[in-house]
Amino acid sequence: MQHIMNKVQFGKNLRASRRSAGLTQLQLGERVGVSNMSIYFYESAQSVPPLPRFVALCDALRVSPEKLLFGLQSETAPPPPVETTDSRPLEAP
Repeated sequence: MQHIMNKVQFGKNLRASRRSAGLTQLQLGERVGVSNMSIYFYESAQSVPPLPRFVALCDALRVSPEKLLFGLQSETAPPPPVETTDSRPLEAP
């Protein structure tokens, strides 16, 4: 199945993934080396990132390219790490 990138859908997927990761536009921009305005432009479908920046966004958000482009989670994409507030080591049963 061939998909064509939809800028509006990409922007919505990017915003949802950023919020799910608990990041602001500024924080995500800092992680990928762009301004918060660039993130705003991507999310509002005013522009799309070049390929290297797209890859950096996927890495920073720990999502597959399919997730950002089409809202699909790749079967091979690893799940995001689970963060806990409990720093105690796990005890053996």
